[in-house]
Amino acid sequence: MSGFKSAEERIKKYKAKYNPITIGAVVSDVNRIQIERYKVMTPILVEIESSVKEVLDRGGITGMLRVTYHDFARKLFATIRRNPESQWDTFKEGVLSYFVKAYRADRDLLESISKIVYTKTREWLDKMRGVEVGGTQL
Repeated sequence: MSGFKSAEERIKKYKAKYNPITIGAVVSDVNRIQIERYKVMTPILVEIESSVKEVLDRGGITGMLRVTYHDFARKLFATIRRNPESQWDTFKEGVLSYFVKAYRADRDLLESISKIVYTKTREWLDKMRGVEVGGTQL
């Protein structure tokens, strides 16, 4: 026997997995936690985005290119907030290199934005230390 499931077995599993009742139960279980996390995360993201906007305004960055720099800030925040501060530079370099290579973003501008993200994230983590959100301690 090859170890592969037949089409009928796959269809049966798909129907069980994507049953609307099952999906509804999972979503309602997770919804409360998602809302709690959203309430905690949104203020810091808005603060970071506002600071990045000021840097972009001063740098004369306009149009769709602004989205690239905002995406960098969001990606860096999402990456570093989950890791020890001692590893932030390693992660930053990876995210920064990706944006320079993939989007041809300006390295100096990304460095400036990363300083903002570092400062805001550090302040936010200090403020949130010990706070529990959705069963997870920040």
